[in-house]
Amino acid sequence: MTDAAWAIGMADLVAMLPDSSTSDEGVREHRASLYRRILDYLSDEAWLHAVSEAIARERWFPSVAALREYGESFTPSYPALPPARDVATREADRAEAKRGLELCRAAFERATGEKAP
Repeated sequence: MTDAAWAIGMADLVAMLPDSSTSDEGVREHRASLYRRILDYLSDEAWLHAVSEAIARERWFPSVAALREYGESFTPSYPALPPARDVATREADRAEAKRGLELCRAAFERATGEKAP
């Protein structure tokens, strides 16, 4: 995950969820670095999804295990694949591409007087 996504997520968690474990800044920084090291494999989108889920579901600052679970539950939305083309359409496309290649070769040979590759 990027540093920017990490900073946004941690700021959101700290702002929204109380943490009763310690007020020692050194311990908090060390814990943040451990969280980052363990959760760094999450994508930006999965990390921010985990943060949103933790804010919605947790009463206290979430554990690494909870954030991992929320992050791994993220399902990215991919654009829909184009509809499958039938074999006849693919064969027609190949034939058209072959004709286009032949026209290019003929134009090359006319222009240069050499045999096209």
